[in-house]
Amino acid sequence: MTVKKVELTSLSGDGNIGWIARAEAYFEVQNISEDEISIVKHACSTIHWFNLLRETKDGLTWDKQNWEMVTWFGVVV
Repeated sequence: MTVKKVELTSLSGDGNIGWIARAEAYFEVQNISEDEISIVKHACSTIHWFNLLRETKDGLTWDKQNWEMVTWFGVVV
C-alpha cells in the first residue's frame, strides 16, 4: 500500500475545524484504522504541545520539561 505524505499545519486556535476535517479526510482516503488514527492524533497533539512549551517557556531544561509533561499529561518520563 502506498501512503501519500501529508503535512498538517500546527494547531493555532484559528481554523482548527478545517485542520480536523483535512486530517479526517486523509485518514478516510488512506483507509487508516481507528486504532492507527488514535496513535497519530496522540502523537500530533504531543508534538504541538511540546512546540508550544518551547515557544512559551524560557530556560526549559530537561528537568523542567519533565515536570511540565507530568503536570500536563500525568505521565512519568
